[in-house]
Amino acid sequence: MIRAGVTALLLLGRIAAAQEPKVVVRDPGPGPVGRYLDELLRKPDTRVIVGDTVTIAKDAKFPAAVVVIGKRVNVAGPVHGDVVVVGGDLFLKPGGQIEGQGVAIGGGAHNSLLGHARDGLASYRDFTFDAATVSGVIELRYREDYVQAKPSAFSLPALYGLRIPQYDRSNGISLPIGPTLEVGPAAVDLVATYRSQLGRIDPSVAAKLTVGRKLWLDGWAGRDTRSNEDWINGRLGNSFSSLISGHDERNWFRATGAKGTVSRLFETTTMSATYSLGGAFERAASVRPAPGVMGGPWSLMERRDTEDGMFRPNPQILGGDITSILGGANFRWSAGAVKAHLDVGLEAPLAVSTGESFTQTTVDGRIDFPTFGAQRYRFELHGVLTTGDTAPGQRFAYIGGSGTLPTETMMSQGGDELIFLESRYEIPVPMTLPIAGTPTITFRHILGAAGVQGLPDFTQIVGVRLSVPFVRVQWLMNTGTRKTKFTAGLSLSR
Repeated sequence: MIRAGVTALLLLGRIAAAQEPKVVVRDPGPGPVGRYLDELLRKPDTRVIVGDTVTIAKDAKFPAAVVVIGKRVNVAGPVHGDVVVVGGDLFLKPGGQIEGQGVAIGGGAHNSLLGHARDGLASYRDFTFDAATVSGVIELRYREDYVQAKPSAFSLPALYGLRIPQYDRSNGISLPIGPTLEVGPAAVDLVATYRSQLGRIDPSVAAKLTVGRKLWLDGWAGRDTRSNEDWINGRLGNSFSSLISGHDERNWFRATGAKGTVSRLFETTTMSATYSLGGAFERAASVRPAPGVMGGPWSLMERRDTEDGMFRPNPQILGGDITSILGGANFRWSAGAVKAHLDVGLEAPLAVSTGESFTQTTVDGRIDFPTFGAQRYRFELHGVLTTGDTAPGQRFAYIGGSGTLPTETMMSQGGDELIFLESRYEIPVPMTLPIAGTPTITFRHILGAAGVQGLPDFTQIVGVRLSVPFVRVQWLMNTGTRKTKFTAGLSLSR
């Protein structure tokens, strides 16, 4: 057991200052995680720490990656590389800076609003690596079905069942609350979401049945306020942007429905692929704000602005019912420092109450890799392709505004065809600021277009950004119209 292994290794952790322990991966298991860990441990500049609870202090100096074998790691200072916890949890604390990715194997990776992990956080809870000391060497061996303390059948996750709130111009504040039920391999979330601007309580139930580590079934039913622009910005980032700048980077519609899928995971040494097949029913309708709106949720800036702000109307849709077959494929590649993902979704309606016959494919991808020194290149794409008839309004996708085409009006282009491409070249500035960490200069190149049954001319934008976590200054220019935009301030968005 990992606890017994870690306990046995604590004595070695006490003399780590005298001699850093040697750790090797004897059995990497399936998939890319074990290979990634093995490669990281082979690097001569990777620091290995063994201990029960490890804290990386604010004045710590870690010039490269850190691998910790233990139960808990608190990152409150800078690490110029990845941080990997084997057999425990990773906590990013205020002021913590990971100039790579934070990974918890056999535990959870927990974020902080005042911390920053450049390449994000990843949690692998359903497997771990057992540690054993053989002839003075710590050997790690893969083990599936990592068993933690058995949870109660009834629990109130987060803050007594209150999940993370959201904020936007259509719903106002959305407060989801409800219990989780777990019986054997089945987990059920019963949630009621209060939406302040609509004055509605939306019930929903989400269920997951785990058949094995690589096979599971998902189901959802309820009432919701939906958007096709979730890819632009995370829920927390969009809430922050709506509250501070008044820039809600999504269009919304209301829907009642249900969805069920079965998913299967396949793994190789460098790639994991998840394939899904299922079906869905949706009954959609328009949602506020409509054109001519006279009131709405509060924001610090641009509350009454009807182009970019909180009074910007949602496209009004005809609505109706759609019954569909759903297919999906999600790929994740990891080859050393090169990381990429590609998500493909397919919807093939069986029945549409408004009479259209169409098939829609959505693609979202990203590749990220180092170039020279600490510099990195990142390429992102998002595309929507519709064949057959023009899709109904609830299947339109939009771009424009701060999250996609910053020099253009918010959500100014839309339809059932869309392409968005962005390249970023990131150059860290060789200095460390107190609390903020390392500044980064980013050169950006953006191409985007969206339309109905075809694409207009592409909008091309170039520019440069200077940023530290949550603070950025940038200048951008539309190369066609020569329109420029300068922004400075706090941000959690793209």
